Amino acid sequence: MRFLLSLFLILAVGAMGWYLYQLWQQTRALQKEADKLAGELLPLQKESAELLAEAKRLDDPENLEVELRKSGYALPGEKVIILIPKR
Repeated sequence: MRFLLSLFLILAVGAMGWYLYQLWQQTRALQKEADKLAGELLPLQKESAELLAEAKRLDDPENLEVELRKSGYALPGEKVIILIPKR
């Protein structure tokens, strides 16, 4: 009886050890993935801040008009002349 109890305890400790080893491996893999994603996050946060600043700048009607005129837009009644340089 004592032998069976000892064998059961050894098997239980072995099974728990294997389970803990599997959890450790999974934790390591998830930590690597988290580190990779954290590295990708910083540039995206920087780009987001730049886009928000640009959107705030274009919120001003005068700045918006300047940008639209650069793209070739004109107010009603105005004519757009496009100069093409000689080659």
